[in-house]
Amino acid sequence: SGSLEREIDGRMRSTIMLVWALTLLAAATADAAGNPSILFLFADEMDGRILDPASPQVKPPLPNLNRLAAAGAVFSRAYAQSPQCVPSRSALLVGLRTDQIEVYDNFVGIAATKGKVGDPDPYCITAFGQDACIGFAKSQHSPLTFIDHLAEGGVNVTLYGKMHAGAGLTEYPGELEDFPFSNPAKSSDSKTLREWTRGLGPDINVKGKDGQTPNLQVPDSEPKPATPNDYKTLASCLSRLRSGLIRPGGPAQFLYCSLLVPHPPYASNKTYMDAVAMLNVTVPAQVPKDQLHPNDVSTSLLKGSLDTDLVPAETIEHFRRVYFSMCFEADNLLGQIIDALDATGARSETYVLMISDHGEDNTEHRQCGKNNMYDSASRVAMLLSGPGIAPGQIIPNLASLNDIFPTILDMASLQIPDGLAGSSLLPLATGAPDPTRKDYITAQYHSVFSVTGEFMIRQGDLKLIVYGANQFDWQYPAQLFNLSSDPWELHDIAASSAADVARLSALLETDMGSLAAIDVRCKTFQRELFKNFSYEPQGGAAGCQKLFTKLYGSDFNASDAAKVETWLGAPCPWTPPPPPAPPDPTCAHGIKDASGTVCCAASCKVCAHPSSACQARPGGAYACCPSIVTKGNQSCATHGAPCVLNHIQSKLNTRIL
Repeated sequence: SGSLEREIDGRMRSTIMLVWALTLLAAATADAAGNPSILFLFADEMDGRILDPASPQVKPPLPNLNRLAAAGAVFSRAYAQSPQCVPSRSALLVGLRTDQIEVYDNFVGIAATKGKVGDPDPYCITAFGQDACIGFAKSQHSPLTFIDHLAEGGVNVTLYGKMHAGAGLTEYPGELEDFPFSNPAKSSDSKTLREWTRGLGPDINVKGKDGQTPNLQVPDSEPKPATPNDYKTLASCLSRLRSGLIRPGGPAQFLYCSLLVPHPPYASNKTYMDAVAMLNVTVPAQVPKDQLHPNDVSTSLLKGSLDTDLVPAETIEHFRRVYFSMCFEADNLLGQIIDALDATGARSETYVLMISDHGEDNTEHRQCGKNNMYDSASRVAMLLSGPGIAPGQIIPNLASLNDIFPTILDMASLQIPDGLAGSSLLPLATGAPDPTRKDYITAQYHSVFSVTGEFMIRQGDLKLIVYGANQFDWQYPAQLFNLSSDPWELHDIAASSAADVARLSALLETDMGSLAAIDVRCKTFQRELFKNFSYEPQGGAAGCQKLFTKLYGSDFNASDAAKVETWLGAPCPWTPPPPPAPPDPTCAHGIKDASGTVCCAASCKVCAHPSSACQARPGGAYACCPSIVTKGNQSCATHGAPCVLNHIQSKLNTRIL
């Protein structure tokens, strides 16, 4: 009897254990089905128009991204909130507009870690100090990123590659690259200082930046054109996928794989150039210089590219082809990650989201890079596949990177906070109704190469760009483009479309609030950064003239100094610089070379042709004044000795840029 009871009891325990195990398995399966994993793919600076079938932009071969699109949806008209790395990435991470979080540029990112004001990002502390970073966090209202929300919601987070936003995200597993927070008092970065002093207006802000012909010579024979970090990110993501991070029926994962390519440095190799050899790459049409919008003049001057039209056509075409080949390389690297996901067998229960953070002008509008409201800089790639998303969709509804935050939380079945700037893309992708979705998008820009705030709204085919005013009583006129008839944005119709300008301006202000107040708040923030981290560390009033002369060149004058005092609210005394040294035709203050025909400054310490001892100096002949002048077909007859250093330096720069 006792042995029978023990046997029955053992069987019952075994049955209970089996039922318990099956229950856990069912729960895990249900949890996995309800909360799929997410693979987040990022390519920096990829022009979204290359994935829009309706755009006339060149379409490089993108077999892997096209394969991803065929499995789900392409949001063919997607925009950045702000076309620069840190403000764009910060806005998408927290789902708010640039002005709402006061992350305006690449130099101050999201300061708080996990939304805690008293726990600043460690890179912020290194650059600016604890107190300043706490101040940044307070003004940014310290929102949580969607990554923080995922972690709090039980999703396992793993991050690799470029993040470039701050927010203390290095605390999560993985290995992130590229961090904001740059203090010019430590780096002497003139680009930062020009931005922080943009409130002075273009009369000063573009000084020292004459119309320039950009150097568009870029390499096309690099064995590994992307940066080492990209290959490291690829290897890490492949390793984690192959080791079972995402697996059928496994716990919900968020794997972030972010590449720099096709962001500069511009470079390619034969493999990637051969892939784009068949493309019909041409020189973009340009608005004539005398018809340029004043913002285009100031931006291209600051970028050193106003004279892009003087660059040989074959050089421009090669430059553009290199960029498209870099997009092909990005596709190749991302495709390996997609293949690794497919090999796990978990693709059907995994969302795959691929985006870029902004576009690339690629010589359109006399510019390279981004930093403007044109589609070349502001359009982004946006692809989505996963559970419930029908394959082969091209969704032309306007979308924004502000939609990424609610989309990610929607994928993870987490509560979406109120007050976000965007809305989930899942209803569009799954065909569900979404009566709350706006039929327009907005964007803004406040950073380098701009002299005032830029605000944009697109509704339908019409796109309006308006500009912040300046405290010195000037304002750039608005621009209006019809993107259906003018996809390259070459024909501003604002003057003939006053009603549309007024309507869209009102809608833009209804959405964002006072644009003037946003612009003033941003410029005030930048002015205080300049005052605290440049003006005062450089000696305040005593060092002001030297600081601005170094920044803006010898043309900085008494009138400019007076404007600085008004803008800064602090003294900037100005004294006339000493007169230039008299000509020295006999080389009394310089040195003649061995032939006696070419002179160089005494600071060069040596006179010789390239065949002489100059070759042994660091930099070889290029480091020697006489050789530079000789190569430039110059002599004492055309340039009084000691051969003017800025002339020599310009020759040197021409050869090494």
